[in-house]
Parts: sequence; C-alpha cells; structure tokens
Amino acid sequence: MKVKKKTIKGSPFIGVFASVTEKIGLFPLQLEEKEIKKMEEFFEIEIIQTSIAGSSLIGSFVKGNSKGFVVPETVEEREMDFLKEQGIKVKKINGLTALGNLIALNDFGGIISPLIEKNNFNEIKKFFGIPFMHKVVANSEVVGSCVVSTNKGFVLHPEIKEKELKEIESLFKVKGMPSTANYGDPFVANDLLANTKGVLIGEYTSNAEMLMIDEGLRGD
Repeated sequence: MKVKKKTIKGSPFIGVFASVTEKIGLFPLQLEEKEIKKMEEFFEIEIIQTSIAGSSLIGSFVKGNSKGFVVPETVEEREMDFLKEQGIKVKKINGLTALGNLIALNDFGGIISPLIEKNNFNEIKKFFGIPFMHKVVANSEVVGSCVVSTNKGFVLHPEIKEKELKEIESLFKVKGMPSTANYGDPFVANDLLANTKGVLIGEYTSNAEMLMIDEGLRGD
C-alpha cells in the first residue's frame, strides 16, 4: 500500500474535496488532467470529476463504497444524471446535506450518525446492503469525519474507548488504529483519502501520525 502526502486546491484538508472507493474516485472539476491521472494511478481506480450541489466539497457531501454513493438532497439533477451516465449507482437522501460527515463505512459494515433519522437510516442501509450501527464515535455525532475505513483497516478519532474500538472492528471486519492527522486534527476523514491500494494524507501530517495511519489502514 502506497502512502503519500498531498494537497488538493492548495489545502491539506484533502478529505473534504474528494471521495475514494475501491472502484471509483469523485474529485473536483477544477483539478488539472495530469493531477487526476496521477491519482488514478496511485489509487488504481477510475476518477470522475464532478461537483455536488454545485460545490467542490465532495467529500463532505457524499459517502460511498464499492456499491455506489449516497448524495444529499441538494445535489443538482444534472450532477445526478452525469454520475449515472458514468455507470455509478447513486441514491439521493432527502432532508440531508453533509452526508460525508455523517456516515462511515467500508464494503462490510458502516456507522450512521444519530443526527440521521430512522427513515433515512433505513434508506441508506437498504442501498448499501450491509450492516449499520446508529451511534456516535468518540462522543461525536459527525461519525463520517471521525473515521476513515477501507477493506483492510481503519483509522479513527483518538479519543475512542477500547470497547468501542473493538465494536467497530467487529462491524467493519478489519482492525483499526486511533490517530490524528495534519498535526493534531482528530477528525481524520478531513485529512485523508484511502483505499486498499493507497493513502493520501494532508501535507501537515507528522511522521508519527503517518506511522499510525499506515499501521491502521494496513490492518496488520
């Protein structure tokens, strides 16, 4: 697994701008083609350039795995049509905006914030077809910001309790590691993009943080 420091649009908070799965990456329209090609090779996936709700903050708005992506009610019709034309399965969740901050998942299981009501919880669970828990992570309701998970491992908010960590490991079916990124940010999903082939980390991340993130996402 490759690990590299990176900025997107000059920012170390790369996780707010993009979303990566084992198959697809969604990245902002403003990035140059040569940069996109490098990231396609790095993650070994196809990258689609788009906007969500007219914004480049894709990672904050969407969440996905190998099945597809859930998108907020503010997504524009033309954006939905474009993603579907690319062969991507997409589900719009009404009444919600920052889905990327409220859902954590891999291909085996996921966590949905208590801020998401039961009817939307059931919609999301049905779309992905995997087990989900309705809970906070490290006492935070922004569970999607607290966790970055792949099909090999995960990293999450450093204030996680041991019992809760074991519970999430059982749900995701992989091992995990508490860590910060970008020199102390506990909301690691703001700072990382990862699948089982590669991990991009915000450029302010310290060497000690990189070691923990690498260990967590390798799942060894």
